[in-house]
Amino acid sequence: MVLNFYVRHMPTQQAVEDLLRMLNVIMGCKILPENFHGFMAAFPDTYGAKRIYFCKRCKFRHGIVEPPSGLICPVKDCGSKEYDFFINFPVERQIREIVNKYKNEINDYAQEVLLDNKIKDIRNAGIVQRIIGGSRDQFLTISINTDGAETYECTSKMPLYPVFIVINDLPPRLRFSKENLIVAALWLTRAGEPSMPLLFHDFGNEMRSLRKGMNINGMEYKIVVAQCCADSVCRCKLQNSKQFNGYYGCSFCLHPGQHIDGQVRYPYLDNAVLRTHERTKQHMREAYLNDHEVFGMKGLSVFFDNSGF
Repeated sequence: MVLNFYVRHMPTQQAVEDLLRMLNVIMGCKILPENFHGFMAAFPDTYGAKRIYFCKRCKFRHGIVEPPSGLICPVKDCGSKEYDFFINFPVERQIREIVNKYKNEINDYAQEVLLDNKIKDIRNAGIVQRIIGGSRDQFLTISINTDGAETYECTSKMPLYPVFIVINDLPPRLRFSKENLIVAALWLTRAGEPSMPLLFHDFGNEMRSLRKGMNINGMEYKIVVAQCCADSVCRCKLQNSKQFNGYYGCSFCLHPGQHIDGQVRYPYLDNAVLRTHERTKQHMREAYLNDHEVFGMKGLSVFFDNSGF
């Protein structure tokens, strides 16, 4: 009854908690949880969603088991006893359901792309062709998106970062419909902005496994990340690089930037060296190993170990 009320009227979390307390008073005993998280935990999750617990101060990953009360963070010089969590959604089952549902449409679109020489979609663009190459294996490529979003009717102001996935092999008319949008993670915590290595840790491990192959109705598919779409603010967090208003903050070239009128600016430079994939990975390795910035790179990207990306 309470769940039906919540789904139909979409009250705030505080309103749900007040309703639960009121029902307990009416019943004369505590038969319902009186906090929102306890209420949601009462309903089984069919997609294997997991809470990922972490230290609120240093973002150390505790794991999927809630830390015992009073546990001190093991990270040196942290010592915090406070923790929070975000939600991770395994994507394998979601991918399998969508591919099963649209198997014919996926096959038809693959033939259409094969016969069309025009580059009008990522499916017949160079980035996907490099992944597939001359392999006889069956591939499914995915695109990732994450960005900060405004919370709606939330009782407290907390940063919201969903991680969305679309399957590039679907025709565009199906690919971007909301029922085919895959949710991989959801960051909504009181711990501030997300740590991208933490947010993408479990997703990255799952993608490395799916890259080896997954069986869908007797067909073996290799799942590969083709691209990640993000705005200029989120992009530098994912790349683990300087922001656009810092030195070497451009994601596309090695323009160093100049300090002008109190800000780092990028005046026209006709001989700026373009960044390349291999050179950027080299700079990331050097920054990681030596613990200092190298041409704007501060360390390894969250996608550094994803083959084909």
